[in-house]
Amino acid sequence: MIVYRDSPAKEPRAIYFDNEGHVIHYTVEVLEGGKTIQFLSEISPSRPGYRLTYTLTNKDSLTLTFEIAPPGMPPTYSTYIEARAARAEQLEHRSKIHREGASPKNQVPEKCT
Repeated sequence: MIVYRDSPAKEPRAIYFDNEGHVIHYTVEVLEGGKTIQFLSEISPSRPGYRLTYTLTNKDSLTLTFEIAPPGMPPTYSTYIEARAARAEQLEHRSKIHREGASPKNQVPEKCT
């Protein structure tokens, strides 16, 4: 996904590409004082609508919700994916890898959170 502004005065937009040929154009809204970022696809009577929402739950974690609406039906969204992501203790893993003489690119941490 690429987030951009057409010009400094315009609202941010985003475009998503994947390896299956999907292309989704989004408007971008910053909500709840910057704790939530919502990507809303362009509404079309012939294509599904998409809403992707990231919400910061604390300084080290966030939730993600991806919703889909049938063609011509926005804003009737149904949740497709819900997830939570948390920051891993990367500095600790990197230090251990270097102490053991391995390259960080070639070693996978023992425990991922």
